[in-house]
Amino acid sequence: MSFQTSSFTSADSSFSTLPIISASLKTIDSPPEYNGLSSSHLSNPNSPATSRYQDGATVSRVSHLDDPRFPSHTMFPSTAVFNTTVRSSSEPSFGLDVMWPNWPPNLPEPELLRHLVEVFFVFHPHANRLFHGASFMSTLSLPPNHPKFPSPPVLHAICAIGSLYTAVVTSPPLPDFRESPPDEIFLQRQRIKEQRIDSFAEQQAKHARETADHLNSLGEDLFQVFQANIILSWFYWSHSRWVDVFLFSAHSMRLSVPLGLNMCPPFHSISNSERPASILPPARNVIEDEMRRNAFWLAYATERQHGCGNGWALSLDDQDVSQLLPVRGDQFEHGILVTPQDRQWAHTRDLLLVHPEKQTDSFILSSEDV
Repeated sequence: MSFQTSSFTSADSSFSTLPIISASLKTIDSPPEYNGLSSSHLSNPNSPATSRYQDGATVSRVSHLDDPRFPSHTMFPSTAVFNTTVRSSSEPSFGLDVMWPNWPPNLPEPELLRHLVEVFFVFHPHANRLFHGASFMSTLSLPPNHPKFPSPPVLHAICAIGSLYTAVVTSPPLPDFRESPPDEIFLQRQRIKEQRIDSFAEQQAKHARETADHLNSLGEDLFQVFQANIILSWFYWSHSRWVDVFLFSAHSMRLSVPLGLNMCPPFHSISNSERPASILPPARNVIEDEMRRNAFWLAYATERQHGCGNGWALSLDDQDVSQLLPVRGDQFEHGILVTPQDRQWAHTRDLLLVHPEKQTDSFILSSEDV
């Protein structure tokens, strides 16, 4: 890291010899291509649990990550003070902090963004299933135009729900049931009467919706759009915005079908179509493959749990789900390949009664119960 000096002059003031930090970041190597769970594992129970990568190497129930453990980032104390103003990337930021010139608009500054992401991974029970924590945190250090940098809808959604776990940003107030009945689902009516400005969390949720809609129309980063919709469902659930929960959980389930997340080889649709079963490219490694599966089950659980309270028709029939259950959390973090012979399917007989000893944890059981 090197220091340079430059001068800045404006109509109001003059800044001379202003120190500017220039830093170079090492690009993270791309993982080798992963071909997914082979159907040969289904036909031959004695075949080893191996997967072939682009470079010809094979893995056998071992991690292909050097250090899959969650990095020990320094947490900000509760008394820390942040500038929560969302600054456009065109506005200058003076000081010694590193600011990318192409930082996405409407995102908080990098320091606050990292804080919100950290508290999300520390406190939300499903954060480390929807994402691979160590991999996600490392991508935050990349430049915003890097292909591995998280998509804006995901970051906006994490900022919105991260506000639940920190006092440095503002959140929506709790609903006042003296003004509206507890079973009121259209809380926006009361919101209009209050005439208050949006909190930081509400602003970020709106930005997440806008950027997700934009990427949806372009067909870009669709899996990250899927993840953002799940997080927004959690955010709206925490604030009793039941209409938004219904719409976003339903959208997640419908989006899972063209993404091919509701099925796993060798199962496929019986219809003849020129379109592939999934418009997503193949998963590059075990972690990405299992992360897609985890995301489907989280979206499935959110919609099923919400549907229990209203009796409305669901967005995806159980007969259209031919997916494996998730793997254990430690296997997901370490990128360990688990073959179909060692795990259960959504349609496995006696699924609710039989639990394999080596494939049982709280997340797997919760996926079975819904």
